[in-house]
Amino acid sequence: MKKILKNRCFLCLLTAIIVGTVSVSAVTYFPSNQTTYDNKASGLNATNVQDAIDELYKKADSSTINSSKLKDLVVTTGSGLYADEYEEGRYIYRGNYVDNYITFNNEEWRILSIEKDGTMKIINLTETGETQYDTTRWLSRKNNWLNSNVNTYLNGTYYNNLSTTAKNLIVAGNFNVGAISSKTENNLQSAVQSEKSTTWNGKIAILTVTELLRTNTDSICTNFPNNESYYDTNCSDTTWLSVVNPRTGWTISGVGWLLTPYTNEENYIWTYQSTDNGLYVEDLNDSHYYTSFPVLHIKSGLQLSGYGSKTHPFVIES
Repeated sequence: MKKILKNRCFLCLLTAIIVGTVSVSAVTYFPSNQTTYDNKASGLNATNVQDAIDELYKKADSSTINSSKLKDLVVTTGSGLYADEYEEGRYIYRGNYVDNYITFNNEEWRILSIEKDGTMKIINLTETGETQYDTTRWLSRKNNWLNSNVNTYLNGTYYNNLSTTAKNLIVAGNFNVGAISSKTENNLQSAVQSEKSTTWNGKIAILTVTELLRTNTDSICTNFPNNESYYDTNCSDTTWLSVVNPRTGWTISGVGWLLTPYTNEENYIWTYQSTDNGLYVEDLNDSHYYTSFPVLHIKSGLQLSGYGSKTHPFVIES
C-alpha cells in the first residue's frame, strides 16, 4: 500500500507540474500523444502531453541529491532516518521498511547511518562465507578485533577483490570495539558508551551489538539483553536490520559474528543467530565457523541519484 500511494502521489506531482508550469494548448483530448501544448515555458523538448510525461519521468530519474542532504529527510515517527539519540550529530535508519538501498561495487548495500563527519556507513547483506573469528591460537582464541581472522579477511582478500572505483570511495573510519556485558549493562545508553570506550580505525569491519539494536523503532526491542542470550520475535516488524527480523534484511540461515567483545572474557564474543532470532555470547574456543557482513564508510558529499528503494536504489554519481 505504501508504494502504491507513493506512485500515485508522484503522478499527481507530475500532473501538477505539467498543468501549473506548462502552458497547455489542447488540440484534442485523446490520445495524449496527439495533445499538444506550448513548451516555451516548460524547458522541455516534447510538444505533446505524453512525451512531456515521459520526459518528466526521465528528469525525475536523473535528478540527484547530495548525500549530505539526506539528513534533511529526518523523521521522528515511523520508519526512516532518525537523529541518533545516543550519539549527537549522527543519523541512523530505523524501522521495518526504509529506503536506504545503495549500489556500491555494483552490488546491493544498505545505508546504516550518516556519521557526524558526513560519511555514510553502509553494510553488505550478502554472506561473505563462514570463517573462524580467531585462528591464531589453539584453545586460547581471543576476541581482539585487531588480530582476528575476520579482520584479516575483510581488509585483505575481500578488500582486494573490490573494484577500483569502490576502493576510491572508501575512507578509513572509527569503529567501536569496546566490550560490553549483559550482566553490567542495564540499558542501551550505557552499552553504547561501553562500545565507544575503545575504537579501531580502519576500512572494513562488521556490526556492533548496539548498532543492530538501534535500528529498531520499538523501545522494548532496543533494551539491552540482561543475559547471555536474547530473542524476541515480537520485534520482527519494527526493524530493517535485526537478528529478530531476517525476512526484511538478513539473508543468512545460521549464525554471524558481531564486532562487540564480551566484557572480561577474552575468549567470548557477541553473535547473532537468525534461526531462532537471537543474540548470543559465544565461546571462541569451540571452533565455530560463522558468517560476517562487511561494514564500511564511504566519502561525504557524494551526488546520489535514485530514491533509495530496492527497485530504485541510490546510485553514486560522483
